[in-house]
Amino acid sequence: MYYHSVISDRTRNANLTKQIESAKKKLVYNTFCLVLKTIIDKLYAIQFFDQNDYDKALPMFQDFVENSKRFPGEDHRDTLSALHKIAYIHFMKREYDKALPLFQECLEKRKRVLGEDHPDTLITLYNVANTYENMKDYDKALPLFATCMEKRKRVLGEDHRDTIKTINDLAYTKYITKDYHNALPLFEECLEKRKRLLGEDHPDTLTSLNNVANTYANMGEYDTAFKLFQECLKKRKRVLGEDHPDTRKTSADIVKYEQIQKIQKEQGGGRRKKNQKYVGSTRHRRYSHGRRLNKLSASSSNIMKRKHKSARKLRYK
Repeated sequence: MYYHSVISDRTRNANLTKQIESAKKKLVYNTFCLVLKTIIDKLYAIQFFDQNDYDKALPMFQDFVENSKRFPGEDHRDTLSALHKIAYIHFMKREYDKALPLFQECLEKRKRVLGEDHPDTLITLYNVANTYENMKDYDKALPLFATCMEKRKRVLGEDHRDTIKTINDLAYTKYITKDYHNALPLFEECLEKRKRLLGEDHPDTLTSLNNVANTYANMGEYDTAFKLFQECLKKRKRVLGEDHPDTRKTSADIVKYEQIQKIQKEQGGGRRKKNQKYVGSTRHRRYSHGRRLNKLSASSSNIMKRKHKSARKLRYK
């Protein structure tokens, strides 16, 4: 009786061991399949993303983020990168209300995992600021741009292209809020850096020159503005050609401000009074880059048009 009991226990133990081993193999196999599927989804998502096929890329990145919560983990750099790309896609589709909380979630996690001064964290900080600006919430965008600028100056250096771009974007935000006196020194700083780093005739340098001229014109400093406009026009004709949109834009700016100045003189006002509403409009181009590890933004040769037509300046890493 005892002998049969021992045999029965051994049989049960053997069966249990087989079941455990089988379960382990299934677990390993399922984990392998999950990891393989996650990797394949990521590769396909990146491929569609690089082709700007966001409708196909979006659900794949969403699946990747969901699967990555189990492996390699929701705080893993690959998971955060995919989360950031999902936010970027929503931004590109002008779904700012969906993009903003994802950028903010990614920012908080990158601060905790990578540190507040890590370049990837600063990219996300910049994108949060830019999303607020596209939502016309300038009160929230301005301090974030300012923080990002100071951190990039310290971490990346004052002459790094991301630092210069942030200086220009902060200036632009102050400009569109009609804070011309604070926008001007930032535009001038950007102009001097581009002259030194890119050359006086580089298209981005000429864009900064045009931005400085526009700011002076909005401040009523027409003599200084027209001098800069003429310099910009002469260089753009030589570098870009007379029929280039940027060249035509500078010509149009000169005509526009001449008409405004004429009207003001007829009304008895030479210079525009402080806080007087400006009746014209302008557009600026921001400094953009090509590729760095991932696709970052539009080519620097593209015109940075009005705010809601220029979403590609976002960094999506």
